[in-house]
Amino acid sequence: MLAALLMGCTPLGLWVYEDPSVVLRSAAQLRVSGGQIQGDSLEFTVVGCNLNDYDLTGDTLRTALMVAGQQVGEGITVRPILMASRDTSRITVTVPLKAMKPTEGRAVPFDLLLVSTLRTPLGVRDLSYHLVGEVQVTPDQFLWRVPDNKGCRPGGSVLPGVFDRRIPLDRRSSE
Repeated sequence: MLAALLMGCTPLGLWVYEDPSVVLRSAAQLRVSGGQIQGDSLEFTVVGCNLNDYDLTGDTLRTALMVAGQQVGEGITVRPILMASRDTSRITVTVPLKAMKPTEGRAVPFDLLLVSTLRTPLGVRDLSYHLVGEVQVTPDQFLWRVPDNKGCRPGGSVLPGVFDRRIPLDRRSSE
């Protein structure tokens, strides 16, 4: 009886967990004042990919932003996070900034650190991610660039089912 119940979870008969992957999609500056970022914010869009056969949920996302090795911003986002089963999820994170002034014309690296706790059917998981990009200062703006990250393609479930076979809808469609 127990073996029959376990076989319904995955092809191996066991719950399998894989940490979701996260890629940085975009970075946008919300306000610039006098060629210097002061108390303004950046909005980052990240895409999380859940390859598990069940949903993952969380409530908070803590962030820290480093530019050229110096911490220039940190924040916490408190709102529901849902990473649906075998799907991707867009998550927008706003990071308040401290004053900073990188050298004009020179591109410098930035690091975005994300920390969250996700709930799974197997228990709570603490996760952290380190995402990178670069920022360049022009006379009138800061240009935030992210690498051309290819997100995952979750596809369908690995569980075998009727969708693995061709089944005619009616007799006429098979003739």
